[in-house]
Amino acid sequence: MTVRGETKQVIVPFEFLGTFDMGRTVKAGFLGEFSIDRTMFGINYDEEGTNVDKIVRIRLALEMNESRN
Repeated sequence: MTVRGETKQVIVPFEFLGTFDMGRTVKAGFLGEFSIDRTMFGINYDEEGTNVDKIVRIRLALEMNESRN
């Protein structure tokens, strides 16, 4: 993950939410969530944490499609 020019390796655990058959396409859903310490990416403003917490939670919702020919 790269934020403001700082690159760090992160591991994102994903939960498989299931599939939905839409006829010509099958969709699969996944949800991932992880936290980062924003100061490790050089984001050091707002030291009091009044607007942005030091630890930031990131949630990813992915939908993947399989096309049927």
